[in-house]
Amino acid sequence: MDRLAKETKPRIRDVRWSWEPIRHLTTEIHSFFQYSGGETFTFQGDDDVWVFINKKLVIDLGGVHGVSTQSVNLDSLGLEPGNVYPIEVFHAERHTVQSNFRIDTTICSIPQ
Repeated sequence: MDRLAKETKPRIRDVRWSWEPIRHLTTEIHSFFQYSGGETFTFQGDDDVWVFINKKLVIDLGGVHGVSTQSVNLDSLGLEPGNVYPIEVFHAERHTVQSNFRIDTTICSIPQ
């Protein structure tokens, strides 16, 4: 019995690894931040992304496209310093050959 168990265990040289990219996925980010003034938010990616700050659409990169970048200066949104606001990011990855997703921001999220 012990011999049979040993012979049926996979040996490391029997394992084959392959890279299959993940396609057709979605991402949602929901958070809150306290607005101080001077914050910025930049998204760079190659598929659908929508960013809402205080329930207002501030970045719209909908549709399949090459890598594109959009930024928003939060000072332009009429926010009051010291107040807490929601931020929501919705993303859909639909490319089949590459994936690009980058966020650069000076917004500090409030721990929930």
